[in-house]
Amino acid sequence: MNKFYLLFFVVFALVGCKREDPSQSTINPVPASTDIKTLSGPAKVSGVFLKSLQDGQLATAVDQTSQWNTSQNAIYSALLDNNVLAEALYGKMQFKVKSTQVQGSTAVVNLDLSNVHLAKGLAQKWTTAVTKNLGDVIAGRTSAEQVLQDIVTDASKDTKLERFSYTGKLNLKKEKGTWKIQPNSELLNTLTADLLKPIQAFLGRFVPKNP
Repeated sequence: MNKFYLLFFVVFALVGCKREDPSQSTINPVPASTDIKTLSGPAKVSGVFLKSLQDGQLATAVDQTSQWNTSQNAIYSALLDNNVLAEALYGKMQFKVKSTQVQGSTAVVNLDLSNVHLAKGLAQKWTTAVTKNLGDVIAGRTSAEQVLQDIVTDASKDTKLERFSYTGKLNLKKEKGTWKIQPNSELLNTLTADLLKPIQAFLGRFVPKNP
């Protein structure tokens, strides 16, 4: 199944993130993130994961996560195997590693995060994109997911986009003596931030209406 289709299917299923009003956010540039050299244990693993996403080092990011089962593999590959999407989604992400709770072989790392408000940038491009590409999508010359990838990439380059803040957390488990991030809803929330509603609305524009 197409990776991009899986990506947006996952986004639809996300639970909501707690976030601040974007109108109260600051403008670019990207604020400094936690220095991962100051971290240890599960907090260090979380920091390395997020810093790797920022830097486009997807292989390193994936190394910090638990092995995926069959159904999760394709889903997380859609999020973590595409460098174009990674740069657009994570390149301007900022993170602060907060408190960590460890209980035996499990841990929860709490995060403060911010990112550019891609949803606002995308909203400005909906009508033009649908009008320009609808014929090609219907004819099978491109896909709605590819069109959306192009728009997300373009929107991420807008230096005037506001930033917004939200909270997140990562669940980790110690496997053979090594802390690993667990692929679950908390991880997906951290990765996708504010794109749930606009992506759902956009893809819906390409769905043929019943006569």
